[in-house]
Amino acid sequence: MLRALQLAWFNTTLLLDEDKDIALALAPAEDPLLALGEFPAGLVTQEVAAIMAQNNGPVDRAAAERALIELAAEGRVRRTVIGDDAPWQAV
Repeated sequence: MLRALQLAWFNTTLLLDEDKDIALALAPAEDPLLALGEFPAGLVTQEVAAIMAQNNGPVDRAAAERALIELAAEGRVRRTVIGDDAPWQAV
């Protein structure tokens, strides 16, 4: 089971593998599909945007959502609407 831990002051996301007690650093990704591939249960738009942010830069939620919508149009991700956001999952 993987869990994400966001370290905002370093803009680093760690994937914690509870079964093997190891942590893997996930570098900022320009392609949100790379991030979604690591989280089978999905990520909400803001989480994807945080992973996509570069070098402790600002989080661009709108850009992340545009990229996710493009992937959804291609059939590579799916979106489940919940309130004003949505978890996105790779297909």
